[in-house]
Amino acid sequence: MLPVTLIMTGLVVSSYSSSANGFLAPFQYLQNLFLWSSGSLNQQDWQVAAGLLPRAILAWLLALLLLRPMILLEVDDGVVRNLGLGLSLAQLATLLLTIVLSAVLVNAVGIVGFVWLFALLLVRL
Repeated sequence: MLPVTLIMTGLVVSSYSSSANGFLAPFQYLQNLFLWSSGSLNQQDWQVAAGLLPRAILAWLLALLLLRPMILLEVDDGVVRNLGLGLSLAQLATLLLTIVLSAVLVNAVGIVGFVWLFALLLVRL
C-alpha cells in the first residue's frame, strides 16, 4: 500500500488498458466506447458539476464512515491490530473509495484534470 507501489500498479493497468484500446481501435463500431477518456475542461455551464454533486456527497458520506479507520491507519500496524481493526479491510475500503471517486472525476473532466495528482507526489518527494 505504499504510494509508489500504487502508482506503479496504476501505470501497469493503464498500459494494459492502452494496449487493449489499440487492439480494439480498428473496429469502427466500438468507437463510442473510447470516448470515456476524452473528458473536457469546458466550463460554460454547471451541468458537469451538478452531475458530480450527488456522487461527491455519497463519497463524502462513505469517507465519514471510514474516518476512524483512516485515522488509525497512521499508527503502527501492530497497534492497529491490537485495537481490533481489520487492517487489510480498512486499507482495501479506503483504496476502493479513492479509486471510485477518481474514476468518476476523470470520467467528468478527463485525464488532463488529474495531472496535479502526480504533481503533488513530486512536490512531496
